[in-house]
Amino acid sequence: MRWPLLGAIWLSGFLVSLDYTAVNIALPTLSAEFGVGTSAISWIALSYMLVMVALTLPAGAVIGRLGYPSALTWSLALFAAASLASALASSLWLLVVLRAIQGIGAAVMFAIGPAMIKTMFSRESRSRAFAIFSTAPTAGLCAGPAIGGELT
Repeated sequence: MRWPLLGAIWLSGFLVSLDYTAVNIALPTLSAEFGVGTSAISWIALSYMLVMVALTLPAGAVIGRLGYPSALTWSLALFAAASLASALASSLWLLVVLRAIQGIGAAVMFAIGPAMIKTMFSRESRSRAFAIFSTAPTAGLCAGPAIGGELT
């Protein structure tokens, strides 16, 4: 049960990073689509990262209240719903708000991985689990531009 769970938290870490780099590739296209300049369009990426960074520490309290399974499920659902809504956004500022909502889910998704590994894996297997999990953000950063380019 622990190793499939590691797959779920690995996917969470991957998606958090992938989403940031994928949208960066789309910014020039979105700028033209919405008819705005660089300073306005940059809020699409900034809203996600600012909210995620601001809420990563407080996410621990949410995780503690909800418990690991509920927090992981809730954050993935919020992230997925906000992602779908972002794809359908009809205005720049609606997209910025939806990306901020994605950032809420991303903060919990980012914080929960190490916490779950520490509590759910034995001392002997914890180092291996952390090593596997640590590949997720880098894999997401690497895959994001290609996926973002394809989607754009």
